[in-house]
Amino acid sequence: IRHSAEELSAFAPREGEEKELADRRALMMNGEKLAEGLNTARQALTNEEIERSLRTAQRQLENLSRLTDGKYDAIIDTLARAENELNEAASAVESECDQIEFDPREQEQVEDRLYALRSLARKHQTEPDALPALLADFEAKLSALDKGGDDLITLEKAVEQARVAYLTAARTLSEARKQTAEKLDAAVKAELPPLKLERATFKTQIDMLPESLWGADGLDKVTFTAATNAGTDAAPINKIASGGELARFMLALKVNLATSENIPTLVFDEVDAAIGGATASAVGERLARLARENCQVLVITHSPQVASFGAHHFRVEKGETDGKTITTVRELTDSERREEIARMLSGAEITDASRAAAVELLKNRMNA
Repeated sequence: IRHSAEELSAFAPREGEEKELADRRALMMNGEKLAEGLNTARQALTNEEIERSLRTAQRQLENLSRLTDGKYDAIIDTLARAENELNEAASAVESECDQIEFDPREQEQVEDRLYALRSLARKHQTEPDALPALLADFEAKLSALDKGGDDLITLEKAVEQARVAYLTAARTLSEARKQTAEKLDAAVKAELPPLKLERATFKTQIDMLPESLWGADGLDKVTFTAATNAGTDAAPINKIASGGELARFMLALKVNLATSENIPTLVFDEVDAAIGGATASAVGERLARLARENCQVLVITHSPQVASFGAHHFRVEKGETDGKTITTVRELTDSERREEIARMLSGAEITDASRAAAVELLKNRMNA
């Protein structure tokens, strides 16, 4: 665009210039004939005989008009106008004669200019008379580009300032994460032995992300890692823990994060897998604590110890009605709950000992 604008600006085309040059060229190409004809016309119009004839006729009519009370005044006026127009025509032809100056060099310049004008129009696929408007359009676009360059510099400075501010805030966040991670690791570690994960380790791993992944959450990738057996390397917790272990790790985490999160409902499925006795009681106690603090906790369990800590007890049953398999969920009454926990303790046959144990477990819930 800049090259085209400079080219057009140097040429300086004018609207209507093509016709002006074409007319000028035609005039110069017929200059000799025009000069001869105009000279002949000039001589005819400046012939003194014409002027004398008009004046003679005018005087005669003026004399007659006086004798006839102005009868010929209109004719006299017409003759006067004719004389004036004759003089004007003679002056105009005289002026045209003065302009007829045949100069071969000037004709060559006119032809060169006309050729260059039409060539530029073909180059830009437009009409010669549209070239001035095209130049104005190019100049407007260049002005916008130049202004855009200034805006780009301003934006680049703003981006750099934003980057500095972002890095400052993100690094502050990273440091806060590292300090919080140490506290969280210690708190989760303290929760693991009662959950029968005494040989497990837990660590919050914080790694810096590549710049392309930086975002509103900062520069870090946070991964909860664990090792469930002595001598093994820590790995992301979801890749190395079994379903039950993962549930217990999540319980240990949730117990410590409950006050900082706003999750209305948590669901734990088989959080008591492969544990029993005191460990199951510890799991139940922590679930109850979590529910009391800030959210609703739903637990699917086969452990009577865990079930005894619930504020409500629902039994899920599957049966057949009219040839269709039906699954029902029903909240148990206090007496039904005691019987259900006794059944969970003893199996198919409920004994007095299992009922007594169920009562003790429910007392523990009340005291928890």
